[in-house]
Amino acid sequence: MRPRMIRTGKPYNQNWAVSLKRVFVGLLLAASAFATTIPRSFFGMHDVGVDLGKMAPFPLLVHYGSYRFWDTPVQWQTVHICNSNPANCLSDPVANTGLGDTSVMDLVLANLYSDGITDKVMYSNGRVPGWAQGSAAHPGQNCIYGANSCILPDQMNADGSCSGSAGGNGGLCTVVDTWYQLVATYVNRPSYLTNHAHIKYWDPWNEANVDPAINSGFGEVNEEVNATWAQLLRLTEDMRCIIKGSGTIHNYPTAGNSAPCSTYLAAYGWSAIDPTALITNPSISYPSGDTSILYNFLYCNDSPKQDLVTSTSCTWSKGLNWGGEAVDAINVHAYWTTDQPETMRLNIATIESTLMAREQAKPFVSGEGSGGDPNPPGIWTDNYSRAGGIVRERALLWSQGVSAAWYYSYNGLWGIIADGALQMEGIAWNTAYSWLNGFTPSNNPMCSNNGTVYTCPGTLANGQLAQLTWDSQFGPGGTTAPANCMTDAQNPIICGTTQYAVPSAYSGNWISADGVEHPYASVITIGAVPVLLEQAPTGLNPIAVTNAASFVAGVIVPGELATIFGANLTSASGITSATTLPLPNSLSDVAVKVHGMPAPLSAVINVNGQQQINFQVPWEVSNLSTATVEVITGGILSSSMLVPVVPVQPGIFSYAVGTQIFGAILHLDYQLADSSDPVTAGEFMIIYCTGLGQVASHPADGSAGDGQTTLALPTVSIGGIPATVSFSGIPSNSVGVYQLNVQVPHGVPSGNQPVVVTVGRSSSPPVLIPVH
Repeated sequence: MRPRMIRTGKPYNQNWAVSLKRVFVGLLLAASAFATTIPRSFFGMHDVGVDLGKMAPFPLLVHYGSYRFWDTPVQWQTVHICNSNPANCLSDPVANTGLGDTSVMDLVLANLYSDGITDKVMYSNGRVPGWAQGSAAHPGQNCIYGANSCILPDQMNADGSCSGSAGGNGGLCTVVDTWYQLVATYVNRPSYLTNHAHIKYWDPWNEANVDPAINSGFGEVNEEVNATWAQLLRLTEDMRCIIKGSGTIHNYPTAGNSAPCSTYLAAYGWSAIDPTALITNPSISYPSGDTSILYNFLYCNDSPKQDLVTSTSCTWSKGLNWGGEAVDAINVHAYWTTDQPETMRLNIATIESTLMAREQAKPFVSGEGSGGDPNPPGIWTDNYSRAGGIVRERALLWSQGVSAAWYYSYNGLWGIIADGALQMEGIAWNTAYSWLNGFTPSNNPMCSNNGTVYTCPGTLANGQLAQLTWDSQFGPGGTTAPANCMTDAQNPIICGTTQYAVPSAYSGNWISADGVEHPYASVITIGAVPVLLEQAPTGLNPIAVTNAASFVAGVIVPGELATIFGANLTSASGITSATTLPLPNSLSDVAVKVHGMPAPLSAVINVNGQQQINFQVPWEVSNLSTATVEVITGGILSSSMLVPVVPVQPGIFSYAVGTQIFGAILHLDYQLADSSDPVTAGEFMIIYCTGLGQVASHPADGSAGDGQTTLALPTVSIGGIPATVSFSGIPSNSVGVYQLNVQVPHGVPSGNQPVVVTVGRSSSPPVLIPVH
């Protein structure tokens, strides 16, 4: 029998239209490892673009919950401009410098906010502007970003003191301080934060270990910075003081002295900008970097290099710990370019174990990291190996107590997209996100190992038990062939041959890193690319996903109202409708996930043995070609339905009179156009439908529309005759329901005539309208 949309309310008044719209490692571990639920913000992404034209467009093709600014045109070098001659800007930057082009920063932060990322953005500082660059401190030095971009302004002395002045007060680092004050004030304006993401983390300098002044491991080539220990401390303390309004400024007003932040701010006449910000240490790349750089910045306790030729400016040893006092979070760049992610985890454990208790209690973040350069000496040379490495990295970072980690990178250098399409690494990233976002580990630390077999058990966001499993003996850095996963002709998405006995708790289907679901087996093959084992579902059985208006099955459309039919979808009887907007993500202990994203629900129905769920398809699936649809009832997850995603599939809401299907079409007075009150030629009527696709500035998932028009204007025929469409969009108080205002053409015969809505090549099934 053709399924009907079950509706409530009286069909002959305006309230009916409103009702219709609403119904529609046993390894070295630190004590900081987490057993808490993994938040969305853990999944940081990093876009690479030297100019706006080379940055990837939003929305990104991957799921993520935080973002980092670096290698984008928002750096100090690009945005802090001199409005006079360089001499004036250097002597009085407060009066003579300002912000230049902030359009990229504005664009990114606005798009992040629209994507639901309102906080947890990281900004990494670096790259001195040309007008502010100091003289070459070392002949032959080679700054990686050109000219003297790694040389601090001359007013910053090697001993950490500064020679700038403002308002008659000396000893100030006026060039860098003015930059901090300008950019932090700009992005923290209250009006700006109403529709732009908040920068939470501030990194005083990117990869400060690439500095020959303090690190013997780097010669004067491709330097990030050429700064002494004391200068790095001053960069950090000044950032903390100017942005947060707290801390101490050492070597102020002269070398060997110090003053509280309040005194320093008073010299400028400034106030704190954002006390909630988190200042990190100048980031350290590791394992390629020397860990002593971090320890010496924090504590000066690991034989710091004599950066002053015969002495060292690192003078805060023996319990002074000035660097540790200046930071709120520990920031390393955790790469696994020449090792396995499991080795990266051990490296982080080593770092954590040598931190003092105060720093161990602070957030530990990885501001940048990935498998790095796929070219030698990098060992992660193929997409399948890197895909497996990404999933392992995500699980192991959280297991080792890393609270946020930004992947390098989304596009460009070592990107997980190419030519605007997801690579295997990007698919694996999205799979890892769907597994781990909202995942609650069963153990602390989350992951453990028996030899080379790793297991990470816990509970998925939907309440279902699950376990990540892999065997690190295979793939890059392993001891057993295949040496890389691309050469595993049998199954590169598994990349190994270990026969693994599935624990009895996971008697459901299992999922590979490409998101494909596989039938349960008591023994499965595992390898270098992780798989997810799942608890078996109950009798919960979704059968079909359809357009909620036409009930055409087989595809979904972003933003549309869709319907799931099946068995045991709910234990509740009758009709449970959402009564508030935005629509909730659960009703009667029922929820729906579309490709791991919660779907807003308008109704859960169990009438006369017919069960259905009406839900809105999240707008975010527009970047996908297929999406999984799952039902969660009472905490139990159904099997997944893999459904194609298409841009449009029109369907007109309807009702049945005997065997005839009539459209939910109203006169302009909101009275139903039926056989007792038919439409006439020349009048305008209202057609309610769904599946018309994208609109201009779509509302958030579950939120009501406000007259947004469709990007594509549909065509409508009545009795085979084209009709004029004066409006196509989402009316107020509607979610997933579109409204068409259509004029009945002259020449339409009287009687019941078919109405068809067409967008592009996709047409709705015909419904009838009585014509006078």
